[in-house]
Amino acid sequence: MTQSLNRKKSFHIVVSGRVQGVGYRYSAAKAAAKYRISGWVRNTFDGSVEIECEGDEENLNYFIDY
Repeated sequence: MTQSLNRKKSFHIVVSGRVQGVGYRYSAAKAAAKYRISGWVRNTFDGSVEIECEGDEENLNYFIDY
């Protein structure tokens, strides 16, 4: 029997550009739930969106690609 190792990773991401006011935080939260990612998303004073996320490596990759 082969046992797969689920590696947990975490990332701190800053998304800049026109991201506030377009539902970015809502979309990120919805995608995080889909891929079983935990963390938080918040708007910053400079107009960017900051994300702290943690989860299994494969699911994090899907979340980041999203």
